[in-house]
Amino acid sequence: MHSAKLDHAAGRALELAAADHGTTFAQILDAERRDAAHRYLTATDLPLSQIAALLGLSEQSALTRCCRRWWAATPTAVRRDAAVNRSV
Repeated sequence: MHSAKLDHAAGRALELAAADHGTTFAQILDAERRDAAHRYLTATDLPLSQIAALLGLSEQSALTRCCRRWWAATPTAVRRDAAVNRSV
C-alpha cells in the first residue's frame, strides 16, 4: 500500500479509537503536549525554543499561546512559579 494511504489509514484508526473513548485525537495530543510541556518547563532548563520543538510546535510563540491556554501564564511564568514552589 502507498505510504500516504497507510498514513491516512493509521490516522483514521486513531481517530476511531479516540472516539470510542469519548475524546478526539486532537484532545489526546493536546493533553500529552500539556503534560510534556509542564515536565520540560518545571524539571529542565531547556531553552523555550527547544521545548517548543520537542512538543512538535512550529515555533516558540506557539508554546506561549499553548501555555496561556493551559495555565493562563507564559512559559517563563510557569517555570518561575515551579522554581519558587521548589524553594519553599
